[in-house]
Amino acid sequence: LNASQGQWIALLDGDDWWDRDRLSVLIPRALDASADAIADDLWLIVDGHAKPWATHLQREHRPKRAAWIRLPDLLEYDYSTLQPIFSRTFLERHRLSYADGVRTAEDFLFITAFLQRKPRMLVVPDPYYYYRSRPSSQISDLAGALPLMLNVLDALPAPLPEHAAMMTRLVEQRRRQHKRVQSFLQFRDMLKGGDIRGLTTQAARHPGQFLAFLAEAPDAFW
Repeated sequence: LNASQGQWIALLDGDDWWDRDRLSVLIPRALDASADAIADDLWLIVDGHAKPWATHLQREHRPKRAAWIRLPDLLEYDYSTLQPIFSRTFLERHRLSYADGVRTAEDFLFITAFLQRKPRMLVVPDPYYYYRSRPSSQISDLAGALPLMLNVLDALPAPLPEHAAMMTRLVEQRRRQHKRVQSFLQFRDMLKGGDIRGLTTQAARHPGQFLAFLAEAPDAFW
């Protein structure tokens, strides 16, 4: 962020890309709405594939409409994966920056700090950002990334006093989500590896988690 010079700051991960019209569409819309940040949906695409297989907000089952986002909305949908375009003025006024040395769940840390300052953040349903997964990326190696994500939650900075209760709920929800994903990955890896005995043992111990896995099994191998 310190190296940027424009009035709007747009982030792009090294293995992702934008639609060519992303900035020319979203920045004028943010200006028209007097927004402090604007975020679009993400196309999800596997490295080497010609087409995306879904969008992020589609997977979140979020209604397909534009909406203003506040901190409590993170309890309902995972907006922390989105890649907003931020107003430099707002970031500088509130002295917001990414945590030094954090390479896992840094977007979650930043967006929670950002939303605590009560910005006008607009999310639009149109996807202009291509979010790629490759074998070496964290999105592909969730099993390895999840313990690091849990560590980030333990080290989360103290929230603003007025948001303390909300942040406690949000962190606990995030922790439960990570643990469910860990269980999901165990089922997936046992099925992929042909460990039917282990799979049936785990299913007997955790039938609710196994039923949840079966419900999303078609998406478990993307």
